[in-house]
Amino acid sequence: MREQDYRNIGVRIHNLRKLRGLSQAALAERAELSTPYISHIERGMKLLSLPALLRIAEVLDIPPGTLLNDPKTPGNSHLEFAFLLDACSPVERQVIYDLVLAAKESMVRHFKIS
Repeated sequence: MREQDYRNIGVRIHNLRKLRGLSQAALAERAELSTPYISHIERGMKLLSLPALLRIAEVLDIPPGTLLNDPKTPGNSHLEFAFLLDACSPVERQVIYDLVLAAKESMVRHFKIS
């Protein structure tokens, strides 16, 4: 893996940790890793081992591949959308669902798409 890949994985871990309301210390404790190690991973300063990646993914309650796949890569927009939804309250999620449903119905009516 390239250095940039590790940096991107670290950013995803940081963002997901924040979305889950966890401190670095809480993530480290639950993943049985050290807080400095989590800090270094999030900043792309340490290479992430596979066992550490698996433990972090488990604590964050996500598939490990989510940390490896860049949500901004074409074909992965569903990951970016999932990250955004994770940060929403149930009411906000319902509003977003209603908006997406209305947009889809409008596209079907106006553009004859399914």
